[in-house]
Amino acid sequence: MKRLFYLFLAVSFTVFYSCGNITEKIESEVEKELDELTEGLGDKNDVEINYLEDFTQFENHDQIVEFYGEDNVEKTEVWLAEGTMSYWASVVYPDSKHKVIVYWASEDCDEMESVENTYSTYNNDGELTEDGGFILPSETGLSLGSSLPDIEEANGAEFTFYGLSWDYGGTVVDLTAKFDDYILFVGWPDGDDATEWPDEYYNIIGDVEFSSQNKDALSLGLELVSITYVVNM
Repeated sequence: MKRLFYLFLAVSFTVFYSCGNITEKIESEVEKELDELTEGLGDKNDVEINYLEDFTQFENHDQIVEFYGEDNVEKTEVWLAEGTMSYWASVVYPDSKHKVIVYWASEDCDEMESVENTYSTYNNDGELTEDGGFILPSETGLSLGSSLPDIEEANGAEFTFYGLSWDYGGTVVDLTAKFDDYILFVGWPDGDDATEWPDEYYNIIGDVEFSSQNKDALSLGLELVSITYVVNM
Protein backbone atom coordinates (compact mmCIF):
# COMPACT_ATOMS: atom_id res chain seq x y z
CA MET A 1 0.00 0.00 0.00
CA LYS A 2 2.86 2.35 0.87
CA ARG A 3 4.46 1.55 -2.48
CA LEU A 4 1.24 2.61 -4.27
CA PHE A 5 1.16 5.84 -2.25
CA TYR A 6 4.76 6.75 -3.09
CA LEU A 7 4.20 5.79 -6.72
CA PHE A 8 1.15 8.12 -6.88
CA LEU A 9 3.16 10.86 -5.20
CA ALA A 10 6.02 10.46 -7.69
CA VAL A 11 3.67 10.55 -10.69
CA SER A 12 1.86 13.62 -9.33
CA PHE A 13 5.15 15.42 -8.80
CA THR A 14 6.32 14.53 -12.30
CA VAL A 15 3.08 15.80 -13.88
CA PHE A 16 3.21 19.01 -11.80
CA TYR A 17 6.87 19.57 -12.65
CA SER A 18 6.25 18.94 -16.37
CA CYS A 19 3.33 21.37 -16.44
CA GLY A 20 5.50 23.91 -14.68
CA ASN A 21 8.18 23.50 -17.31
CA ILE A 22 5.63 23.90 -20.11
CA THR A 23 4.24 27.06 -18.50
CA GLU A 24 7.74 28.47 -18.08
CA LYS A 25 8.54 27.64 -21.70
CA ILE A 26 5.39 29.42 -22.94
CA GLU A 27 6.13 32.46 -20.77
CA SER A 28 9.69 32.50 -22.08
CA GLU A 29 8.50 32.45 -25.70
CA VAL A 30 6.03 35.27 -25.07
CA GLU A 31 8.71 37.38 -23.39
CA LYS A 32 11.03 36.71 -26.34
CA GLU A 33 8.38 37.89 -28.83
CA LEU A 34 7.77 41.04 -26.79
CA ASP A 35 11.48 41.74 -26.55
CA GLU A 36 11.83 41.45 -30.35
CA LEU A 37 8.84 43.74 -30.87
CA THR A 38 10.14 46.48 -28.57
CA GLU A 39 13.85 46.01 -29.21
CA GLY A 40 15.61 49.37 -29.07
CA LEU A 41 12.55 51.16 -27.72
CA GLY A 42 12.73 50.36 -24.04
CA ASP A 43 9.84 50.97 -21.70
CA LYS A 44 6.97 52.89 -23.30
CA ASN A 45 6.96 55.26 -20.36
CA ASP A 46 10.62 56.10 -21.01
CA VAL A 47 9.94 57.31 -24.56
CA GLU A 48 9.49 61.05 -24.96
CA ILE A 49 8.42 62.65 -28.22
CA ASN A 50 9.20 66.33 -27.87
CA TYR A 51 10.58 66.98 -31.33
CA LEU A 52 9.89 65.61 -34.79
CA GLU A 53 13.34 64.06 -34.84
CA ASP A 54 12.47 62.01 -31.73
CA PHE A 55 10.44 59.69 -33.96
CA THR A 56 13.72 58.04 -34.93
CA GLN A 57 13.43 56.15 -31.62
CA PHE A 58 10.84 53.93 -33.29
CA GLU A 59 12.29 51.03 -35.23
CA ASN A 60 9.10 49.71 -36.83
CA HIS A 61 5.40 50.33 -37.38
CA ASP A 62 4.34 48.14 -34.45
CA GLN A 63 6.26 50.26 -31.97
CA ILE A 64 4.42 53.38 -33.15
CA VAL A 65 1.09 51.57 -32.76
CA GLU A 66 2.11 50.47 -29.27
CA PHE A 67 2.97 54.04 -28.31
CA TYR A 68 0.03 55.96 -29.85
CA GLY A 69 -2.66 53.28 -29.87
CA GLU A 70 -4.12 51.20 -32.68
CA ASP A 71 -7.01 53.61 -33.29
CA ASN A 72 -4.62 56.51 -33.91
CA VAL A 73 -2.16 54.93 -36.34
CA GLU A 74 -2.75 53.76 -39.89
CA LYS A 75 -0.44 51.75 -42.13
CA THR A 76 -0.95 52.81 -45.73
CA GLU A 77 0.72 53.21 -49.10
CA VAL A 78 1.39 56.86 -49.95
CA TRP A 79 2.02 58.05 -53.52
CA LEU A 80 4.39 60.99 -54.05
CA ALA A 81 6.24 62.80 -56.86
CA GLU A 82 3.17 63.27 -59.04
CA GLY A 83 2.19 59.64 -58.51
CA THR A 84 5.49 58.19 -59.73
CA MET A 85 6.79 56.94 -56.34
CA SER A 86 5.13 55.14 -53.46
CA TYR A 87 6.13 54.52 -49.86
CA TRP A 88 4.65 52.46 -47.09
CA ALA A 89 3.90 54.76 -44.23
CA SER A 90 2.70 54.90 -40.64
CA VAL A 91 0.30 57.83 -40.27
CA VAL A 92 -0.35 59.11 -36.76
CA TYR A 93 -3.80 60.75 -36.44
CA PRO A 94 -4.59 60.08 -40.13
CA ASP A 95 -7.99 61.80 -40.10
CA SER A 96 -6.72 65.02 -38.48
CA LYS A 97 -5.44 68.15 -40.20
CA HIS A 98 -2.12 67.95 -38.37
CA LYS A 99 -0.49 64.55 -38.56
CA VAL A 100 2.88 62.80 -38.50
CA ILE A 101 3.80 60.47 -41.37
CA VAL A 102 6.67 58.02 -41.05
CA TYR A 103 7.94 56.76 -44.42
CA TRP A 104 9.52 53.30 -44.55
CA ALA A 105 11.91 51.71 -47.03
CA SER A 106 9.61 48.72 -47.62
CA GLU A 107 6.26 47.20 -46.73
CA ASP A 108 7.96 45.53 -43.75
CA CYS A 109 8.01 48.99 -42.14
CA ASP A 110 11.22 48.38 -40.22
CA GLU A 111 13.68 50.80 -41.85
CA MET A 112 12.78 54.47 -41.55
CA GLU A 113 13.39 56.74 -44.54
CA SER A 114 11.95 60.00 -43.22
CA VAL A 115 9.37 61.49 -40.87
CA GLU A 116 7.05 64.37 -41.71
CA ASN A 117 4.80 66.65 -39.71
CA THR A 118 2.23 68.01 -42.12
CA TYR A 119 -0.98 69.96 -42.47
CA SER A 120 -3.46 68.47 -44.91
CA THR A 121 -7.06 69.16 -45.82
CA TYR A 122 -7.68 65.57 -46.95
CA ASN A 123 -6.68 62.14 -45.69
CA ASN A 124 -5.20 59.39 -47.84
CA ASP A 125 -8.69 58.33 -48.97
CA GLY A 126 -9.54 61.80 -50.23
CA GLU A 127 -11.89 62.58 -47.32
CA LEU A 128 -11.92 65.90 -45.48
CA THR A 129 -9.81 65.87 -42.34
CA GLU A 130 -10.91 67.12 -38.92
CA ASP A 131 -9.37 69.77 -36.71
CA GLY A 132 -6.82 68.45 -34.26
CA GLY A 133 -3.88 66.09 -34.41
CA PHE A 134 -0.61 67.49 -33.20
CA ILE A 135 2.14 69.91 -34.13
CA LEU A 136 5.68 68.91 -33.23
CA PRO A 137 8.52 71.43 -33.20
CA SER A 138 11.69 70.41 -35.00
CA GLU A 139 15.21 70.87 -33.74
CA THR A 140 15.65 73.54 -36.43
CA GLY A 141 13.43 75.85 -34.40
CA LEU A 142 10.57 75.61 -36.90
CA SER A 143 7.14 73.99 -36.66
CA LEU A 144 3.91 73.95 -38.63
CA GLY A 145 2.54 77.47 -38.77
CA SER A 146 5.95 79.18 -38.83
CA SER A 147 5.77 82.31 -41.00
CA LEU A 148 8.04 83.24 -43.90
CA PRO A 149 10.01 85.64 -41.63
CA ASP A 150 10.32 82.80 -39.05
CA ILE A 151 11.80 80.52 -41.71
CA GLU A 152 14.16 83.27 -42.87
CA GLU A 153 15.36 83.75 -39.29
CA ALA A 154 15.96 80.04 -38.77
CA ASN A 155 17.65 79.79 -42.17
CA GLY A 156 19.81 82.85 -41.56
CA ALA A 157 19.02 84.15 -45.04
CA GLU A 158 16.33 84.87 -47.59
CA PHE A 159 15.09 81.82 -49.52
CA THR A 160 12.84 81.00 -52.45
CA PHE A 161 9.84 78.72 -52.91
CA TYR A 162 7.87 77.34 -55.84
CA GLY A 163 4.49 78.86 -56.61
CA LEU A 164 1.36 77.25 -55.19
CA SER A 165 -1.38 75.07 -56.76
CA TRP A 166 0.58 72.20 -58.29
CA ASP A 167 2.23 68.99 -57.04
CA TYR A 168 5.48 70.68 -55.99
CA GLY A 169 3.76 73.91 -55.04
CA GLY A 170 5.23 75.60 -51.99
CA THR A 171 8.51 73.63 -52.03
CA VAL A 172 11.17 75.68 -50.26
CA VAL A 173 14.56 75.87 -52.01
CA ASP A 174 17.89 77.67 -51.57
CA LEU A 175 18.13 76.83 -47.87
CA THR A 176 21.41 76.91 -45.96
CA ALA A 177 23.36 73.83 -44.84
CA LYS A 178 21.40 73.79 -41.58
CA PHE A 179 18.50 72.32 -43.54
CA ASP A 180 20.43 69.73 -45.57
CA ASP A 181 18.42 66.94 -43.93
CA TYR A 182 15.05 68.65 -44.21
CA ILE A 183 12.34 69.28 -46.80
CA LEU A 184 10.01 72.24 -46.26
CA PHE A 185 6.74 73.30 -47.88
CA VAL A 186 4.87 76.55 -47.39
CA GLY A 187 1.20 77.12 -48.11
CA TRP A 188 -1.91 79.10 -47.35
CA PRO A 189 -4.20 77.12 -44.97
CA ASP A 190 -6.58 80.08 -44.65
CA GLY A 191 -7.46 79.52 -48.30
CA ASP A 192 -9.14 76.21 -47.44
CA ASP A 193 -12.25 78.04 -46.29
CA ALA A 194 -12.17 80.78 -48.90
CA THR A 195 -15.03 81.04 -51.37
CA GLU A 196 -12.94 83.21 -53.68
CA TRP A 197 -9.23 83.93 -53.81
CA PRO A 198 -7.62 87.37 -53.90
CA ASP A 199 -5.25 88.61 -56.59
CA GLU A 200 -2.31 88.06 -54.22
CA TYR A 201 -2.97 84.33 -54.40
CA TYR A 202 -3.08 84.18 -58.19
CA ASN A 203 0.15 86.17 -58.31
CA ILE A 204 2.10 83.38 -56.58
CA ILE A 205 0.89 80.17 -58.27
CA GLY A 206 2.50 77.90 -60.83
CA ASP A 207 5.92 76.45 -61.63
CA VAL A 208 7.77 79.67 -60.80
CA GLU A 209 10.17 80.54 -57.97
CA PHE A 210 9.28 83.35 -55.60
CA SER A 211 11.29 85.13 -52.92
CA SER A 212 10.43 84.75 -49.24
CA GLN A 213 10.15 88.54 -49.26
CA ASN A 214 7.55 88.58 -52.02
CA LYS A 215 4.93 91.15 -50.99
CA ASP A 216 1.96 89.02 -52.12
CA ALA A 217 3.21 85.98 -50.17
CA LEU A 218 3.71 88.11 -47.07
CA SER A 219 0.33 89.76 -47.50
CA LEU A 220 -1.42 86.37 -47.66
CA GLY A 221 0.52 85.14 -44.66
CA LEU A 222 2.03 81.99 -46.15
CA GLU A 223 3.24 79.59 -43.49
CA LEU A 224 5.04 76.30 -43.05
CA VAL A 225 2.61 73.46 -43.85
CA SER A 226 5.05 70.55 -44.00
CA ILE A 227 8.47 69.76 -42.55
CA THR A 228 10.20 66.46 -43.22
CA TYR A 229 13.30 65.16 -41.46
CA VAL A 230 15.17 62.81 -43.80
CA VAL A 231 16.73 59.96 -41.85
CA ASN A 232 18.37 58.12 -44.76
CA MET A 233 19.45 60.33 -47.66
